[in-house]
Amino acid sequence: MKAIMDLHTHTLAAGHAYSTLLENIDAALAMGLQYLGMSEHGPTSPGGPHNFFFSNYKVIPRIYDREENTGRVIPKPDGSLRLLCGVEANICSTNGELDLEERYLQKMDYALASIHPFAFTAGSRKENTLASVRAFQNPYVKILGHPDDGRFPLDYDELVREARQAQAVLEVNNSSLNPQSARQGGREILQSC
Repeated sequence: MKAIMDLHTHTLAAGHAYSTLLENIDAALAMGLQYLGMSEHGPTSPGGPHNFFFSNYKVIPRIYDREENTGRVIPKPDGSLRLLCGVEANICSTNGELDLEERYLQKMDYALASIHPFAFTAGSRKENTLASVRAFQNPYVKILGHPDDGRFPLDYDELVREARQAQAVLEVNNSSLNPQSARQGGREILQSC
């Protein structure tokens, strides 16, 4: 199976990544992706961007390709790569509250919601599951980021059932099936599907 998109990427603006947006676009073009999602961390993330960062997405061109003569990445209306501007919002409570206000979320192409230890205190399996389910019941959230993080135990059967009903996506990424990763629930999620 060939990947056509990557919707969970970060740039230097996230506070912990090492690439610029242009470098990410260049890599996506080299891999033959059709869609690249820029999903910087929400504002409660250490080193993450301020709310205002997200309201400025409107100035970023959305379609890219390579210049024919030089191979340089350029905005191009008939290009092969479409850039989607989003956020990896932090889930902050068992109510599914996010760290980015609706007025910012409504201007984005999409939103992921993820539990991170700096924004959410791990609770019971039931509480963590409730927080995740309520987050993707937000009309702007259609992807739950890394639900396989073992620091936040979840009821995967319930999570998959609720995600299916909400037509939400549960992320399984390139760390999900790595035995050395802290994300040890990837196989369980896939079995629950």
